Amino acid sequence: MVFKRKIDPVRETLAAIYKINQGISKIEYLLDKLNSRRDKLIEYAISLENRGERFLAKKYVEEAKRIEEFYNGLSDLKLVLLKISMGLERALVTHNFRKLAEELIILFGNIKKLPEFAIPEVGNIIMDVESSIAKLRDF
Repeated sequence: MVFKRKIDPVRETLAAIYKINQGISKIEYLLDKLNSRRDKLIEYAISLENRGERFLAKKYVEEAKRIEEFYNGLSDLKLVLLKISMGLERALVTHNFRKLAEELIILFGNIKKLPEFAIPEVGNIIMDVESSIAKLRDF
């Protein structure tokens, strides 16, 4: 006879919060890399402009704009993860895990449609957190 281990919602919530915090730190690392890359591109574009190579300078500025848009998307995702973390912390206090988990599963379905989800690190973060929250839905 096989016994199924009972899921402890508090433990699963704490695990989800931990995974979210890990994900936020990884996203902050990516944001720092993007910011430094954007600054280098702009600096290089300025030096090209000073040498009279306007076409190349324009291309570097366009690439810096793309990086800026990507940066904004990742920072929005970071804010969403912070809000999810706060919601899970509130669920620890109110013990209303199922309703929050159902709402978050729908939210993660929408997050998967974002272009930032294509980044392997971000995709792994979202999938880890979603699996932890799916366990809460069963409680």
